[in-house]
Amino acid sequence: MQRSRLISRSSGSSLFQRRPACEHNVARLVTGGLGRRFLATSPAGDQAPAFGVLQATEAKSHLPDFDLLLDVREPDEWAAGVIGTPKTITLGRVMRDVATDELQSLKGKKLLVYCRSGARSALACGVLAKNGFQVTNLAGGFRGWREANSSSSDAPPNKA
Repeated sequence: MQRSRLISRSSGSSLFQRRPACEHNVARLVTGGLGRRFLATSPAGDQAPAFGVLQATEAKSHLPDFDLLLDVREPDEWAAGVIGTPKTITLGRVMRDVATDELQSLKGKKLLVYCRSGARSALACGVLAKNGFQVTNLAGGFRGWREANSSSSDAPPNKA
């Protein structure tokens, strides 16, 4: 399946390089606006359940709306800082252990999921939403949060 490329009218050059379908879908999910919900389409064409996307610039005022922050970065990335007091579960563990009691215990909570840039957390949101979790991706991830806020310690602690 061939995807069309966006061409700049002024220069005629391609603004976006051709990417595999999975990267295209992650980019489409991550670039959504506040309060939007998205349906991801896999390369096979089937639709995954929708999940919310929250822009990093708007996140601080909306953090109280969530029951739990879920950080899906790798352990070596946690040293850069965290938002509030998140539950830290790597993306690999989310994908592997989604049916375990540890993750299933989070099913009734509103989760804000983040990583470093927002791409891995979008993948985690897709897996979690498919399994019945109520999730929102933090677009821009921790980097976007840090740029939008002077201090990551300003976030309220989790309600859990």
